[in-house]
Amino acid sequence: MALATDETVRRGLSGLPDEVAYRPTYGLYSVHFTGGALGSPVVYIDGLDGNIVGARVPGQGSAGDVFAQLQFPLHSGRIAGLTGRIIIGLAGLATAMLAITGVIIWLKRRRSGVSIN
Repeated sequence: MALATDETVRRGLSGLPDEVAYRPTYGLYSVHFTGGALGSPVVYIDGLDGNIVGARVPGQGSAGDVFAQLQFPLHSGRIAGLTGRIIIGLAGLATAMLAITGVIIWLKRRRSGVSIN
């Protein structure tokens, strides 16, 4: 954790270590840090010699990387804090209500024999 924390400081990132995991398939340790709206930074450390192998830094990388990183925060509302989460929650409820009212209207028309043409 000390190696990973030093690496985040060197990269100018903030956050506290949140999770440490060993990935035996790759022989790497991954240290996840608390993050912001785009996700949390992760530092990868070689399991044999302790060298820093790489890092995933939210908001950095190619345009495709940043686009992929934005998907979860946008669709969960996390990118806009509590207000965003409330808006996404209301949008989900509105979608469910539209589906339910659509079925109700369809059932009423079907029972009454009114043609939808």
